[in-house]
Amino acid sequence: MLETILIVDDEALVRSVFVALITRMGFECLQAENGEEAIYLLKKEKSIKLLLMDINMPKIDGLTALKEIRDYHSDLHIIMMTGNCQKYCLNTILRAGGNDLIYKPIALDKLKKKIEFFLKLTP
Repeated sequence: MLETILIVDDEALVRSVFVALITRMGFECLQAENGEEAIYLLKKEKSIKLLLMDINMPKIDGLTALKEIRDYHSDLHIIMMTGNCQKYCLNTILRAGGNDLIYKPIALDKLKKKIEFFLKLTP
């Protein structure tokens, strides 16, 4: 069974780029447009091993969703994404419960290394 990664971003083009990359890496992908959808999918789909989530989104933003997800999903690996490197730093993400932070525009080779690193930690 392939490991599943949930991509959460309000931009459809961003999601499609990540899905193309991640499926080529050999993983299954699910998608959500905002934190509300991510929370719903994580409660429904137990196969998700890694979450790649944007911070700035409508309805429920990434940091709010992150805190709620951690209430019931403590072992999930979560990589947050942002284009605002002035406002968000890794320390902010770690304090909120995330595992890592990557800045947009994202270097795909760097993202691939992060995904492989965290999925190696999954039991």
